[in-house]
Amino acid sequence: MVRKSIRQVFVKIILICLIVGCSPQKRLNRLLTRYPNLTEQDTLIVRDTIMVEKYVHDTTTVLEFHDTTTVINNERVILKYFHDTLTKEIHHYVECKGDTVYMEKLVPIEKAVFRELSWWEKYREFLYIGLILIGVLMIIKKIGKTIT
Repeated sequence: MVRKSIRQVFVKIILICLIVGCSPQKRLNRLLTRYPNLTEQDTLIVRDTIMVEKYVHDTTTVLEFHDTTTVINNERVILKYFHDTLTKEIHHYVECKGDTVYMEKLVPIEKAVFRELSWWEKYREFLYIGLILIGVLMIIKKIGKTIT
């Protein structure tokens, strides 16, 4: 009998902890939807690296007449054509050197702004309530003088 009530109290405590544990995220979302000035746009830089491996291609083409050898060499690609006059073939050799490409993406995100409140923002409600109370007291004082 006692064990069941202890178990029920324990289950209730766990449920309350779970319900309260979800609350801050919901409160923050509600605050940000009501007051969008609490967020500001920020840019996140995402750096990505792409590795290009070395590529070599070799082929042969049969031609009737060709008498030159062509070599194209820039920093990343070497391209060579060899003409074999005996077999009347052109040998193509292409080599693409390995490279690393760096990419940067700018991703806009919204983030919450945390700033200190000014004294006016902190105490304005109290000042309004005090002014209203002073006004009500002045009205009651005037009404009291007219009655007597």
